[in-house]
Amino acid sequence: MIQQIKELKTGYYKPTPAKWRKVGDAIQESAIVAAAVIALFAAPPAWVSVLIFAAGRIGKIITNFATE
Repeated sequence: MIQQIKELKTGYYKPTPAKWRKVGDAIQESAIVAAAVIALFAAPPAWVSVLIFAAGRIGKIITNFATE
């Protein structure tokens, strides 16, 4: 278990492969646009936009763990 955590940590600091960087960027950009559209037009509770934005940011961070 500890060895797996160390491997993940090492992989996080290595350059992210181009494919996964593009996936992460697409997730984050989609979440930003969706959160903005919902906040501007749908007028739901404020936490909905925050939740969508956070999901996009988490998706971007997760792709940093990808390795080739």
